[in-house]
This record gives sequence, structure tokens and C-alpha cells, in this order.
Amino acid sequence: MITAPKEVPAALERFFTLHDRRWAEQGGSDAMARPAVKAFHRDLVPGLAHAGAIRFEEIWAEGKCIASLYGINRKERFFFYQCGYDPDWARRSVGFVRLGLSIADAADRGVRVYDFLRGSEAYKFDWANAARSTLAVRISRRSAAGRAFVAGENLRAAAKLTARAVLPMRAVELLRRQRRPRFHQRRDPGNGRQPERHGDRHPQQLCHGNAVCHRIGWRCQQAGVWVLH
Repeated sequence: MITAPKEVPAALERFFTLHDRRWAEQGGSDAMARPAVKAFHRDLVPGLAHAGAIRFEEIWAEGKCIASLYGINRKERFFFYQCGYDPDWARRSVGFVRLGLSIADAADRGVRVYDFLRGSEAYKFDWANAARSTLAVRISRRSAAGRAFVAGENLRAAAKLTARAVLPMRAVELLRRQRRPRFHQRRDPGNGRQPERHGDRHPQQLCHGNAVCHRIGWRCQQAGVWVLH
């Protein structure tokens, strides 16, 4: 677990590397691929660390970081932002395990709500015991240009829903890969240093799969923790 202001910049770079590797085979990430987005987080993270709000939760094995979870604390609520992992360890479900350990640790330290934020990704339903809806409201002038813009946005949203309903998932994924921008950056060797680790465990020593969901779900129920998405 990384929270110290001096350590979080290197932890952020490890997270970027793992997140990029995890999404590379699928055409890159919509969330973190753009250099401007990464620059924003590089500016943001030190301030959050000084405020005691940032957490990078990692799994290390064989001398390197193989999974990293990026989240934000706010009183009794924890906001899960993103997670990245080394694809070479995918068969060990290290991303799934890291998330399960994060929820369990949140319950242990008194967090009342573990918030997955917006999005309907399937993995969130493995953990969440409640859900909320996100509403979007568009306001435009009563003009031909305004009506045309809103109509275009509605048509685009309807086209996405139709594509998901009609096309096979493989075809939808291919379209996503074509749409996603690809940015390849060299890794700074200085960011690969192994930090002091707390509670380092080998993935082979961690249970994973449905057993994690059931065990941690029971602990959250006993602790009164809501896991939202």
C-alpha cells in the first residue's frame, strides 16, 4: 500500500505501465491512453497524497510489481478508480485478487462504502451489493443548430446500443480497437525501482475465483460495507 507523498509518483508510473500492458492487446485504454490524461494525474496525485487521500495498492512477485490498484479515500468512502496488472500473470487472476484484497482491507479499516464509480463493466457485478444510476442532461438553445446537435448525439447513442445488441461481442471489440488511440511511450528505467513493500505476498499464496467473492462478501456484510457501482 503506497500513500506517502515521496512514494506515490513512482507508484503512479508503475500503475501506468501495468494499465497500458493490460489493455495493449485490446487496442489501448479509453481511460488512460492520452498523454494529457497521464499528465493530469501526475499533477493531481502529489496533492492528493499530501491530503492523505490517495492509495496505490500493489502486488509484488519475483522482484517486480505485477498488479496495481489506484483509488481515493474520502472519509468513510473509498473510490476505486482503475486497476492494472501484468498480462504474464493473468492466469493467476492477480487483478481480481488485488481488487478482492482491496475490498477486504477497506472493510478492516472502517470504510463504509466501496464505490466503483460509473460504468457497467461485468466484473463490478461480481462484487457490488447495490447500484446507482447516472443521469446525463443536455441543455441547448431552441435553434436549428441546437436541435441538430442533440439529434446527432441521440443518434450516436442509439447506434451504439444497436451495435451492442445486434453484433457479436467479438465484432464490437474489433470496432473498439479501431476507435481507441494508441500511444506508446518508453518506460523510464528510474521508475522501475522496487520500493519498500508492506504485506508482500506471492499470488500463489492467494485464493482467487468465486471463493474470494463469497469470503469477502461475507466479511463486508458483517462489517456493514456497501459496495456500489
